Amino acid sequence: QERSSLLRALFLYAALLATWFPIVQNVLALLARGWLLLFGLPLRHAIVGASQSWIDNLIAMLMNGLIAGYIFIVTRRNWDPSPTGQAFATLRRIYRYTWMLYGLAMLVGGLNQILQYLLSSGDIIGSSPEIQLANGLGLLLVGLPVWLISWIFVQRALENPAEQNSLLRQIILYVLKLIGMGGVLIASGVILHNIVAPLLGPGFVFRVFLDDTRIAFSSLLSLAGLWVYFGIILKRDLTVLTETQARTGLRRIY
Repeated sequence: QERSSLLRALFLYAALLATWFPIVQNVLALLARGWLLLFGLPLRHAIVGASQSWIDNLIAMLMNGLIAGYIFIVTRRNWDPSPTGQAFATLRRIYRYTWMLYGLAMLVGGLNQILQYLLSSGDIIGSSPEIQLANGLGLLLVGLPVWLISWIFVQRALENPAEQNSLLRQIILYVLKLIGMGGVLIASGVILHNIVAPLLGPGFVFRVFLDDTRIAFSSLLSLAGLWVYFGIILKRDLTVLTETQARTGLRRIY
């Protein structure tokens, strides 16, 4: 009863998150500062770990890695596939989706920063476009593998009917699709405003227009991918799942 308790499962998966998360953040800090050094920019502009050194990051990664490895072994030993061990299955599902969302946030953020750099005219007051490129590359190189690995685990788990029928999965897919759609609509409104406003004023200057809308354009492109991809995944899921009152209510909220 102790081995398969909800509290024990919650502690172990929370401990895994609390030790793996700093490892990923320190990898991001190393990469962000590395790109800034490569571009000859001040390290204070790093998105995380601006005041740290490489030895700080390596020590944090080593110590957290040792504890994370031990917790992982304990979690595997405590895994209970029987119906009484559903707490571990539920917490593992939340754990995997947490990593998926974390990786996806870094991936979209990194793409957004890189697109802003590509759309920049090079005359941003008080900043350098290369700062966005450096931080964007750091976010992309960390976020992509984190999202990809966790998403592969999530998709493989669908072989289990309990995972496929999870309401948590449906909620996350609806929220991600909604975020993508909402972001596209807001960004489209900003772009449209910057197209129409000059017609009522002194005139249209493409360079000014590009600087005013580069954030909106980058958000439009990155969030459009989010909307389309998870919309396809959600539609595919809904075609094979049995309709329930909870799913009907969730679609109604959406």
